[in-house]
Amino acid sequence: MKKKLSVAFLWHMHQPVYQDSPEGTFFMPWARLHAVKDYLDMLYIMDKFPNLKLNFNLSPTVLDAFKKYAEGYDDIHSVLLAKPVDELSDEDKLFILNYFFDANYKNLIMCHAGYDELYKKRTGVTELNINDFSLQEYSDIMFWFNAAWMDPIWVNYYPALKSLINKNKGYTYEDRLTLLNIQRDIIGKIIPSYKQYQDEGKIEISTNPLFHPIIPILMDANVAKNSTAHYGLPECKFNFKEDAYAQVKSAIDMYELLFGCKPKGMWPSELSVSDDTLKLFSECGIEWTIADESILSETLKKEFIRDNRGNLEDPYHLSNAYTYKNKNSKIGLFFRNSVIANLVGFEYPHYDSAQAANDLYDRIKQIQDKLN
Repeated sequence: MKKKLSVAFLWHMHQPVYQDSPEGTFFMPWARLHAVKDYLDMLYIMDKFPNLKLNFNLSPTVLDAFKKYAEGYDDIHSVLLAKPVDELSDEDKLFILNYFFDANYKNLIMCHAGYDELYKKRTGVTELNINDFSLQEYSDIMFWFNAAWMDPIWVNYYPALKSLINKNKGYTYEDRLTLLNIQRDIIGKIIPSYKQYQDEGKIEISTNPLFHPIIPILMDANVAKNSTAHYGLPECKFNFKEDAYAQVKSAIDMYELLFGCKPKGMWPSELSVSDDTLKLFSECGIEWTIADESILSETLKKEFIRDNRGNLEDPYHLSNAYTYKNKNSKIGLFFRNSVIANLVGFEYPHYDSAQAANDLYDRIKQIQDKLN
């Protein structure tokens, strides 16, 4: 009988800071739009699979953005969404035409007839003229840009959203406000829902250093010279160990405030680690962290050889969980299978869903067979 293979999925949820001050308007909409597209519905999908356990890394910066949006903060795009069209300036209109079609055409635009029609009109002109679009069309563009980013699951939870989506065109000021209020309601549920699923033992949540700095370089920039890929870096006196500690400690404190306990895991920014980084994590009470397979390869002085499909010839070393020990430091260490991670993150979205699932399953079974 084959030995069971344990598979750990860790979803890294991160958005940078889009404010130029803690009280300022967000100058890009991506934290808000990804919030209504990806975060909460991933938990709801888990309800279909009671035995499924997942790990989510939620960065402090994205959690801060969620809190603020739920409290009523805006980004430049949502300010326009909540603005009567007869008050739009020429600059507003130009901004809408240039930036309210920032969405994947196949997945987010083409599937909505009203949005697709506006997109084709916008891209069909050689010289852009704001007067070629009516005030009603500006209203519709603003509605569709914000609605298209929302996961389709939400029409089952918000009847008003379903009614608006079916309307297709002719959106009013009130329609746009309704859409924005639904988005705020969804965002307001994210942190409490993750806490609930954590408390119920369905998920584990980890965090990362507060503003996503590269901790090994922050502690000692010369650590990069130890890498075989240092490219002749000069000596550097960049050394801010106190700042590195503050970044880690502040992230832990924020996590505890939001989720009622300290995190066990920490995602190192860009999956970069060093001896000093691992010691710091351990001293701060972190029990495990993750790094990329290239770091394990360099540590073991062992090349991970793959076939033409990216499958490892010998998956043993990469499939192990490790413990890092150094004097008083001890921390669990996992290494990411970068090929599978990149397939999930960048390639599978372009596959048919069944084809993607079968490919992933086949790769996991190959690992299991080789380990046996």
